[in-house]
Amino acid sequence: MTGEVAGRLPPQAGSVLVITALLSTIGLVMVYSATAPFALGEFVPPHFVRQLVGLAMGLVLAFVASRMTPEQWRSVALPLWGAAILMLVLVPLIGDKVNGSRRWLTVPGLGFQFQPSEFARWATLVAVVTVLAGRDQVARRAASAPFGALALAAIPAGLIFIEPDTGSAIVLLGLVAVLLFVAGTALRIFVVPAGLLGAALAVAIARRPYVA
Repeated sequence: MTGEVAGRLPPQAGSVLVITALLSTIGLVMVYSATAPFALGEFVPPHFVRQLVGLAMGLVLAFVASRMTPEQWRSVALPLWGAAILMLVLVPLIGDKVNGSRRWLTVPGLGFQFQPSEFARWATLVAVVTVLAGRDQVARRAASAPFGALALAAIPAGLIFIEPDTGSAIVLLGLVAVLLFVAGTALRIFVVPAGLLGAALAVAIARRPYVA
């Protein structure tokens, strides 16, 4: 895709924009209605303000992403994945612990909390897509590409699993499995990873008071 093509919105962009606007509006309404009774002395509920700030940041990032070409995405895929891994490593060291799980990081000076696992899930999918797309360009990499994709997914999934955030780890691995399947990966390659995942879940169920 050239820069000129990337600068124009595809025909389906209108539907995506409408759905995004609808979901964002519903989210704002739900946050306001759920938090307003707990902030009767405030002009605007603080959680609603945080939701607005997050939405504004998301819109800016979405605009930037829409202007990037596939070549640019390929160049930033692994650096983004590396940044996600770094943040996941920081979580057990300096992360905020809530209800027995340490999943959040706080931006110093701003008091803004975020879950690195959410960023890691997106960054991992971008990295996996980049690896799977590259295998068609170099024939000798075709056979090893699925294993590279699995490695890219296993590292963040493992770090997320020990937070513990079992649900997010399973979602990440499931999304990567779908990408591998759509890319034509042989089903036999899924056997060992599926067995390891099943064993990890069995250990988690046996040793944790709850799996979430």
